[in-house]
Amino acid sequence: IVKALIKAGGKELLLKTLEDGCSCLFIACQDGHLGIVQALIKAGGESLLLKTREGGLSCLCVACRMGHTEIVRALIEAGGEALLLITYSDLDFSCLHVACYFGHAPIVAHLLSLPSCAGLVG
Repeated sequence: IVKALIKAGGKELLLKTLEDGCSCLFIACQDGHLGIVQALIKAGGESLLLKTREGGLSCLCVACRMGHTEIVRALIEAGGEALLLITYSDLDFSCLHVACYFGHAPIVAHLLSLPSCAGLVG
């Protein structure tokens, strides 16, 4: 179904959001659908990957919040440093803060292993 929607609507459809800024990628990341996330990343590119919800909540932050380790890995591989540095809320929470707060140790360990994550510590 996802591939048919991507083919029919193209990038324009993928970039549409709900009123609160949720994109199709955001929802797939939140709900843990790795295959859908991978297809959307490939079709939507950087503009979809870096899109945030109201308040700045990114796809990566929501995947970290929900504990979806493989989705976190796929997002980072596709988005690199730019995705890691997006912060959420007025408190400047990073994806690392979110993973720590919700106790997802495998995600925290993965984030800390990335050279580009060094700026998030401290």
